[in-house]
Amino acid sequence: MKYILDGYNVIHKVPRLAGLLSRSLQEAREGLVRLMAEWRRSRSVEVVIVFDRKRDSLDGVPVRPLQKVNGVTCVFSAPGIEADDEIIAMLRREKFPANVRVVTDDGQILNHCKALGVKIELPSRMFNQTPPKIGKTTLPGNSKQLSSARENDITRWYLEQMRGK
Repeated sequence: MKYILDGYNVIHKVPRLAGLLSRSLQEAREGLVRLMAEWRRSRSVEVVIVFDRKRDSLDGVPVRPLQKVNGVTCVFSAPGIEADDEIIAMLRREKFPANVRVVTDDGQILNHCKALGVKIELPSRMFNQTPPKIGKTTLPGNSKQLSSARENDITRWYLEQMRGK
């Protein structure tokens, strides 16, 4: 199983990581990498964390687009490319999408995951902060709920768009 994390999305959704942002973005990134390195030690999984990169350096240090830290792969998107787009491109290249789990609550990524058959893990659920809602889907940042029929309509339309119909 491969876990792909939307790095900054997870950092902002997990209070113990979000708290590190008051010190620095670098500390928050390092906190997420440490957390995931510890988490993966007891599992036979691959962990990939994808971060946005606005420039060729972070805090004055040149950034390599791909780094491995304590068994965790860190991917920095190319400057000007959103991490969301990088994650979606990774998912489209996956040979076995059913063996991938994406950790995010970003709506665009969630839609692609659903269309591609990729499993989703919400950050709050993965890090056991709050139990997931059962029943109708609640859109992130929105209190409106979708009926199962409407959710299926959206998924069907999205799949057709992905296939170019």
